[in-house]
Amino acid sequence: QPFILRRCAGTGRWVHVFARSPDSVREVRTDGATIVVRTATGTDKLRPSGEGVVIESGGVTVRLAGLRAASRGNAKPVSHTLQRFRCPVFDNVPSSQNIEKMLATGHVLDGTRYRRSEHDYGGVDEFSARWCMFAVARRVFWHVDVRKDHVYVRPPDASNPRLDNETPDIHSDGMQIYFGDMSDPNDPSENSHQAWRGFLLVPDEREPQNARVRSVRGLSALDDNIDVSFGITDTGFRATVSTVIPALPQSGAYLPFDLVINEMHEDRERRAGQLALSGPGWVYLRGDRESPHTASLCVFD
Repeated sequence: QPFILRRCAGTGRWVHVFARSPDSVREVRTDGATIVVRTATGTDKLRPSGEGVVIESGGVTVRLAGLRAASRGNAKPVSHTLQRFRCPVFDNVPSSQNIEKMLATGHVLDGTRYRRSEHDYGGVDEFSARWCMFAVARRVFWHVDVRKDHVYVRPPDASNPRLDNETPDIHSDGMQIYFGDMSDPNDPSENSHQAWRGFLLVPDEREPQNARVRSVRGLSALDDNIDVSFGITDTGFRATVSTVIPALPQSGAYLPFDLVINEMHEDRERRAGQLALSGPGWVYLRGDRESPHTASLCVFD
């Protein structure tokens, strides 16, 4: 049967009724804590209690007990070991030659960080990226060099395919960067989830040095302190992104961040996959919102 998957913040519940015949259930509604099910033969009321559930049906009341408390072990969220990446602090922006050296010896996104759709990872020659970062005064810079045979860009006026409940620009070659506020060097986990921001960049084929930039829905809005340069190259595309942080970085301070590269192919309507610093998996139903709980840490030195 068709269904709609929705995501939202906050508490709530999902009431789902299974029936042998699709015609036997006429209505399902809630009345406070009571679930009311109207069938072809009458109305049943189900009311959760401290021990189980009370069912009223046809003038008969049945009490079901034996409710078990949820296992605390199973209720714990999946832990994530925070990755730490060194972020050197310079007095001035390095020369282009020095940035090239930093990229050549920098970090790699490859098949170990690939989120697939139908097909397996094609290899570093088909889709991979190198990246590095550094800070100058209160500005943090990310340089990313993506290797891809051909860059497929979604035109800004293309129709919305309405896939994955997200902006259609995720179905294009491009990238996403997320970051939060600087954290306490003694306990980065406490503050790493504050003011989590994210933005999506899609190259502009008509103006190769430009990109479409937008905030990721559901996260803190971007401000005017984001600078972006983008370029389609013979081997893929490159991007330089920088943002202003609230204070001068101190040695040992942390900045939570995440980096995602979207992969598109010519014959597809939905993106083919992603390279994600936060780890591998599948792209279907993920949307374009990365969680701060799987962020990495930029460590200033």
